[in-house]
Amino acid sequence: QAVFNNTESTAEALQAAIESVETKVKTQDAIEAQNTASATNPANLTSMIENASFDVQEDFHGWSGSGWNAGGTKSTCAERYGGNSIFDTWQEIKNLPNGVYALSASGFYRVGSHENSYNVFKSGDPVQKNLKLYAVNYTAEGNDTSTVAMPNIFTGIQPNNSLVSGNNQEVNVVDGGNTYYVPNTMAAAVAYFEAGYFNNTTVMFEVTEGTIKIGAYKRSNAADNDWCIFDNFALTYYGKAESSYQYWLDAYIATLPVYGEDVYVTASVINAFNEVLAANKTATDAATVKAKIAIIEEAHEAVDANIAAWQAFLAAVAAARETAGDKDVVCKEKDELADFVDLDVDDLLKAKAMTTEELIAKTQWLNDLREAVIQNGLTPGTSFTTYLTNPAVANGATGWQGGPTVNSSCGEKYGSGAFDVYQEVKGAPVGVYEISMQGFYRQYRDDDANVTAWYNVFTPEGDYKEVCPDTL
Repeated sequence: QAVFNNTESTAEALQAAIESVETKVKTQDAIEAQNTASATNPANLTSMIENASFDVQEDFHGWSGSGWNAGGTKSTCAERYGGNSIFDTWQEIKNLPNGVYALSASGFYRVGSHENSYNVFKSGDPVQKNLKLYAVNYTAEGNDTSTVAMPNIFTGIQPNNSLVSGNNQEVNVVDGGNTYYVPNTMAAAVAYFEAGYFNNTTVMFEVTEGTIKIGAYKRSNAADNDWCIFDNFALTYYGKAESSYQYWLDAYIATLPVYGEDVYVTASVINAFNEVLAANKTATDAATVKAKIAIIEEAHEAVDANIAAWQAFLAAVAAARETAGDKDVVCKEKDELADFVDLDVDDLLKAKAMTTEELIAKTQWLNDLREAVIQNGLTPGTSFTTYLTNPAVANGATGWQGGPTVNSSCGEKYGSGAFDVYQEVKGAPVGVYEISMQGFYRQYRDDDANVTAWYNVFTPEGDYKEVCPDTL
């Protein structure tokens, strides 16, 4: 107090006094939490995190390792972008009471471009789990790390709901008649956080010797324009009673999905999962919690694998139906394909009885049969367009590589960068093909753009149709 009351105190002395007060406040918070916290009355110990919510723009003090960045339309959050998105940023916290904790944060991971991130989100590609929130319990015997993946930028996004106005604050993809908007700047990210999106990703862990390390990392890039955003770190203490550990296990179980009748999953697989869940619902210490989570997670992964196998089978059935109905395909294998989709598929879907292994084998058989039909039955002079993926770009960039921007069922590449937009088509019969598309190339954008493009670009080597040749 003497330092604050002394008008001649130096800036260094004032800063030291401020830090002393902050330390005392944190210590008092920890003491009170140790005495009162429980599973039903948790203590908020976010005060123990230095600079948890980045309230001052571009101020990232308190964080070590790779650190945080800010760029574009900045705001009160932290980012890692592009070539800087391989990182490990953290801080250590000491003098914590032992027991059960939850570390949470607002944030998301955009896997490359927003179009690519949407495709990854729809496909369930595990690359979208590259970005981790983590906590490390320091012990004399060795460190114990707990992690959770941050959400893909499209997680929880509702269709046709733009939250932020302004140039380039949001970007979107169009899919099936719906438009999905996501933030495109740090300022827009904060607006989405405030609206309730991407909040409270949580990892639970135990503290045994009073010291932890918290942070986030991403150890590989999916694309050169990966984008990671974080804000609103929080630390919650649930005490160290047996009920605290039970809460930890209950919190994990609450995150597990509920599988409704509309989900294609084999009944025996769900039954096995429910039996595992029923047998592993109680815990009174950290070792038991971790062991039971591992058992449940193994059963959960078996369900996920089964669902993925069903989705692959359904995709194979949809493709087989299309080929079986193609009048331009004529061969003996087509009859077998048509019989299967007309006579067998409905019974298989109603029964939901195939094991994961049987689904994988049946899907492979069906895909092989369809390929044989195409190879042997497609007659010359007929269209092969239906065997392309999303040829009219009506479903966003689905099926296309190279990151095209898609709006209103039309794809574009803009600016000075070179590009290659493509898709691989497999199973096509050997022979000569013609490929065509609607499109144009424009060079520059002033009044003389069309003339310039015509004379400078329309060459024997480049058969692009000029934007408006009739005006010349």
